[in-house]
Amino acid sequence: KKGGTKMISKLSTSTRVTEVGDVAKRLSVLFAKTDKLHDDKFIAATINEITVMGDRLTEEVRRDSVMSKLKELDLHRDNALRVLGKLVEAYNVIPVDTIRMEGKKLYTVFKKYGTKITKASYSEESNLIESLMKDLSADNIFSILPQLPGVNEAINNLRHEQDKFAEFRSEYEHTMSTQAAADKASSISKPLIALINGKLLTYLDAMCVSSPKKYKSFADNCSQIIDSINSAVKSRSKKGIRSKDKKEKETSKESEKSVEVSKD
Repeated sequence: KKGGTKMISKLSTSTRVTEVGDVAKRLSVLFAKTDKLHDDKFIAATINEITVMGDRLTEEVRRDSVMSKLKELDLHRDNALRVLGKLVEAYNVIPVDTIRMEGKKLYTVFKKYGTKITKASYSEESNLIESLMKDLSADNIFSILPQLPGVNEAINNLRHEQDKFAEFRSEYEHTMSTQAAADKASSISKPLIALINGKLLTYLDAMCVSSPKKYKSFADNCSQIIDSINSAVKSRSKKGIRSKDKKEKETSKESEKSVEVSKD
């Protein structure tokens, strides 16, 4: 506005969910330190809404992180099982009669499960791996392992990776049970941005006109928080455009080269 109070910039809708959670936390901390606004029931209620949604968003981001870690640990145990499978298959066909004879005993046990169990659900795969480990610990199998170099180490590694997965999964299940009705992070992030922009910042713009002495300092600090995030979003956007332009130029050059070659 010309000659008027500068409006607070709105939080970009392209802000990452982790950044939105950070904004919510910073606004909450800022309000807690601004004693002179604690008697404003509208701001107090709005900040409370922002804090509650921000906490939900942070928890959902953490839940997504737990799920991602679980997938990673599942991949580790899958790889451990595949390594064991390759060793078992090798000893089943090794051209040394004495070793192959023992290898076939191991193969008979392993083939009941195979590496196909890596495609099963988390629970089913865990159950099958535990069953496999039990079969491999039977006396008739355990006694031949010293004659098959590397197999015992592969079994121990599978045991290690399975235990890590099972231990971490208990945390995952606890998170799922305590957040049974939890929303996806993105579905919390968008309404939270709308709450910050449409309710808090709009109100502050109006109050800075009617009571600048009381509200301007808090509004300026809010503006700094918003601007710091918007700058990061803008910077990422510019990098993305430059990267896209570079790819388009490279594609264009390749097309020109193909045209030249075809003419020759």
